Amino acid sequence: MFKLLKFLIKFILTILIIVIIGLVGGCIYLNSAYGINVIDVFNQLKIMNEEINENEYIENKFSNEDLDSSKNISSLNNVINKNGDGTYTIDPDKISMLEEDIYLTDKQIGAIVNEIFKKEMEKNGQEYSKYNPEVKEVTFSNITPTSTYFTYMVKLDCSSIKEEYNTFPFTLLKNYIPNYLYLSMTSSITHLEKPFSYEINYVSTKINKLTDEQTSSFLNTIKNVIQLDFASEIYTSLSTTLINLMIGNENYEDGFTYSLSKNALSGVKDYTFKEENGNRYYVIKRGLI
Repeated sequence: MFKLLKFLIKFILTILIIVIIGLVGGCIYLNSAYGINVIDVFNQLKIMNEEINENEYIENKFSNEDLDSSKNISSLNNVINKNGDGTYTIDPDKISMLEEDIYLTDKQIGAIVNEIFKKEMEKNGQEYSKYNPEVKEVTFSNITPTSTYFTYMVKLDCSSIKEEYNTFPFTLLKNYIPNYLYLSMTSSITHLEKPFSYEINYVSTKINKLTDEQTSSFLNTIKNVIQLDFASEIYTSLSTTLINLMIGNENYEDGFTYSLSKNALSGVKDYTFKEENGNRYYVIKRGLI
């Protein structure tokens, strides 16, 4: 779980390295050694520092109401219970209330995943609490009977990093470090033959207000300077973590849906994604014994 946060912190420190090389080593060196256009990098950093209005920037923002509604819709009311360890179970005494598959919107799933994520932080991630990492958005798209695109946005508070680097020459670089990092990544989830079996593949990454092309260029700069394939590392550590928190399987038993299935009386058998009447749903499939 917390390997992903280490990569996010490394990402911010890499920005410092690039700026230092640009200021001290010079544009000509970066261009000749790494093929990096320093002017482009500085423009990208400038864009990353632009203030973000979350109400405008986050198109599918969830709220506490989405979390509450995920527990109170007719098929979940007083049935799904959150355990102290962050997993979920279904009250067997109210199994008759579960007569249909459970439909949850991407906003409701975002709220649920963020709650589980925060629980993990409280248990094992105290050293990262100063960065206040949180899931801000989850969106489903390109839904087919066997696959979907899963896009999430994670927010990281970088202000503490700027405070830590308060000596020369880092004092000159603070303006190049964004106060907040908004990292969006899209992965494809393909359902395999068996229940709770799925394959996750990387699709794209977006950082703050950078365009897709600018983000790709910036990540390529990081890869060239410190030999870190940031997109691949974040996909491996962050995307798979959040998707496993949402679905789960025998290898990730604390996954939201899989943890429900461990109660045989729940009837929870698998998951799927559906789009109906313009609404996108994560569906917990049931089949009562």
